[in-house]
Amino acid sequence: MIGNKGLIKKNKIRFKELDCFRGIAALFVMLFHYSRDFELFFGFIPLQYGYLGVQLFFMISGFVIFMTLEKTTHYKDFIVSRFSRLYPTYWANVILTFLFINYFNIIPVKFTATQLLGNLTMFQHWMLIKNIDSVYWTLSVELNFYILIFITFLINRIKNIEKIGVGFLLIMLAVHYIKKFIDLPFYYVMPLLHWGHLFFAGIIFFKLKSMKANNYYHILILFSMLVQVLLNSNKLAENIIILAFYGLFYLFIYNKMNFINNRILIFLGSISYSLYLFHQINGFIFYKMIDFIHSEYIKYILVCIFSVTMASLISYFIERPMLRYIRSFNNKRNKINFKKLNIK
Repeated sequence: MIGNKGLIKKNKIRFKELDCFRGIAALFVMLFHYSRDFELFFGFIPLQYGYLGVQLFFMISGFVIFMTLEKTTHYKDFIVSRFSRLYPTYWANVILTFLFINYFNIIPVKFTATQLLGNLTMFQHWMLIKNIDSVYWTLSVELNFYILIFITFLINRIKNIEKIGVGFLLIMLAVHYIKKFIDLPFYYVMPLLHWGHLFFAGIIFFKLKSMKANNYYHILILFSMLVQVLLNSNKLAENIIILAFYGLFYLFIYNKMNFINNRILIFLGSISYSLYLFHQINGFIFYKMIDFIHSEYIKYILVCIFSVTMASLISYFIERPMLRYIRSFNNKRNKINFKKLNIK
């Protein structure tokens, strides 16, 4: 009998701790950008290392994407899964940001229709088109990871992911030291060369969580930590914080992070993608629009409420319905194709 190939296997496991991690990461990045920007223009004290929430996002992504591949039997399902997760929400945020910037005339920069179209592809990094919002830079890193892991899946080498990962990390180190002496243009073409160890760590943490304990996995995680330190040898505080993220993941895989589960963080995790994409420029524009309020603290709080509210609306009315629709359509199509294959 022909198997139901092409359908994603049902897996109801959902790790609430990861949702909480996402919520914390998005919150830290948002507060960092607001405090940094408002300090630059209004004398606020910045949340100095909040931007490192991005690195936590990368580790979560490595864990979740590999978990997705473990449930995937056909490459089309992986494409549909990533497209439905990334693009509808991204398009909504790009268009809103474009309209906010060009309509309110608060930001001293205007974007053209060509730049808008380039940003909508999510490949503007490689098209040398300016990001409408600078936070989009992380998407090129994510896409770079997706493309490489997708190729690994296509050539049926996921089973060798540990060896492939170690090889990539060694290339990262080589490129890091070589580029100190000569220009390496492909470093721009492959931004993952600076962040790959974090995704790799997420993958290995998934393996530790889902499989029997293996000392080899701990060695790989230590190697990833070493790469983090070597790539950022002059950034002591950053290294300490990012290594603490590894500690959080260890606590998570050994079920020691249940205490972090609460409705607020889970909620922030559920809207984290939209909140990350929406908050920076749109929040600053809103801040300037309420300039009639004299208290900086009240304005700061109102901007946070505004961004969380808008991200929630985008998540509830665009992200979730479109995700369900696209995946449901794909599943129905696969079932139809499966029935055709079983016609006698």
